[in-house]
Amino acid sequence: WSPDGATIAYPEQDEAPFWQADDIRQGFGAAGLLVGATLLAGAVVWMRRRYGSMPLGAYAVVIGAPIAMATVLDDQYRLLPAIALGALAAELVVRRWPAGRSRVGDGIVAFLIPAIVFALYFATLMMSGGIGWTIHLWLGAIVTVGIIGLFLDELTRAARPRSSEAATG
Repeated sequence: WSPDGATIAYPEQDEAPFWQADDIRQGFGAAGLLVGATLLAGAVVWMRRRYGSMPLGAYAVVIGAPIAMATVLDDQYRLLPAIALGALAAELVVRRWPAGRSRVGDGIVAFLIPAIVFALYFATLMMSGGIGWTIHLWLGAIVTVGIIGLFLDELTRAARPRSSEAATG
């Protein structure tokens, strides 16, 4: 109480909104990362299954253009070099392991493309101001996005009936 008894002083704890708490922000970030990785890996796997070999630059456009547009909309221009490098890496990876030649090659591509793109994303964040995640979270996210690619590759492989089984069965 104040000396004249008119007011009272008390400590107040200013709490941030729930979405600004570290655990919640990291959870939303990880969820967004997984959704983005699923879309990215799904596009790569679908293109390889549907069209086989694509002209030079096709993967760069399919991977780089949507991500670049999203970063421009969010004013994250610092990510554009990483996107360009990720698109170039995707082109190199798909040229090294052509579509449909081997199951292992298809799996490597499905794992590497999302993992490389998101590794470059985290490297850019780290060099331009920090990630804000523990090493376990961001490194685990890179591995997880690769596993999503592997999962989608196997899922699409299992969904395609074999022509010899269809003819005899």
